[in-house]
Formats: sequence, structure tokens, C-alpha cells
Amino acid sequence: MYSDGMKATTATHGREVCGECGLRSAAGEPNCAALRDALRARDFEDPVVYWQHHLLAVDTYCVQHSPYVELAKSLAADLCGLCVALEHANDPVLLKGIQLWLNPYPKLRKPSCPPSPAI
Repeated sequence: MYSDGMKATTATHGREVCGECGLRSAAGEPNCAALRDALRARDFEDPVVYWQHHLLAVDTYCVQHSPYVELAKSLAADLCGLCVALEHANDPVLLKGIQLWLNPYPKLRKPSCPPSPAI
């Protein structure tokens, strides 16, 4: 396990496999964290083109990596964000509603998450 709580990447047949999301990348190729960082950098460098998809990318990454959804509030925010992005075209009214619901911290019980596909 890494210091940030993520499961270690393992090497199999010259490929690295993320212990969280199961991404397989060739040795020397970007892993999932590097790809996440590249997407975030791109979003900030050219927001007119890419910002509309920023929350979708962040929420997708987070629900696939357990350290980012340790708290019920984080899991709820990411899952609701994905729902709004995919089913409601990033409706700003719904996104604001999620923020209002989650602040201040509501009393939520986190359900068990399914095991990582990398296991």
C-alpha cells in the first residue's frame, strides 16, 4: 500500500497493473495517476475546450480509487456528480443542490463498496 492509502501497482508480464482500478499499462507508460494529472493539467491549460468534462473525469477517477471515497460524503459527492454528468448534462442547478445537501456534513452511512477489479 502506498503512503496515500492506494494499493500498490503490481507488474505482470512487463505491464503495470493499478491495485485500485486495474489499469494495465506497459512499463514506462503513464499509470492511472499520471494520466489523471495530465487530464487535470489539460483542463486548466485550455478550460474553454475541456472544463465541461472536468468534474466527470475527477469523479470517475475518485470512485475507482478507494482513498478518495473513504468518507460517505466523498462517495456520495462523486456518485451524484457522475449521475448529474451522465444523465443530466452537468445541470448546474443539480450540482448546486448536491453541494447544498452535502454542506454542512450530513449524517450518512457509507455502504460497502464492491471489491477492486484489480483483485
